[in-house]
Amino acid sequence: MPFRVSFFKTPKHKVFNYTPRYWNPDREAGEIRRERPRPLLTRGCFQEIRQQGHKRNTAGTVGRVIFLVTVAALLVAALYLSKFIEVVLQKVAG
Repeated sequence: MPFRVSFFKTPKHKVFNYTPRYWNPDREAGEIRRERPRPLLTRGCFQEIRQQGHKRNTAGTVGRVIFLVTVAALLVAALYLSKFIEVVLQKVAG
């Protein structure tokens, strides 16, 4: 037995001991059978799945573009109106 010198205490192995309170193998087998059936793999099915995902993503992209254009238009309008108000106030005051 080799002699080891250590300045720190080495941790012990952690033990996991789990005993279930109740286990019904018939129910577990039934749950496995009721899982979602695997899709049939046919020629072109991956392309169809990719196109469906693309259609869902385009709706979100269009919404983002509309939002960004609206925000940009509001910023431009605010800048233009602030200059317009300054010109009007200068004419009224002077």
